[in-house]
Amino acid sequence: MNYTNTQIEAMYLDWFNNFLSCDAWRQHYNLCIAEGENILDIGRQLNHIKKHQ
Repeated sequence: MNYTNTQIEAMYLDWFNNFLSCDAWRQHYNLCIAEGENILDIGRQLNHIKKHQ
């Protein structure tokens, strides 16, 4: 599935603030391991860029 940068960052922040494990977060969003890792990596980058602008 294709997500916007806004959606990806929101999913990353949801994981960061509300989940104890990546597995539970991936199950919540019905993501495979690779897709979940990609979303978290991109979300982390997007959030980091926003903080340093």
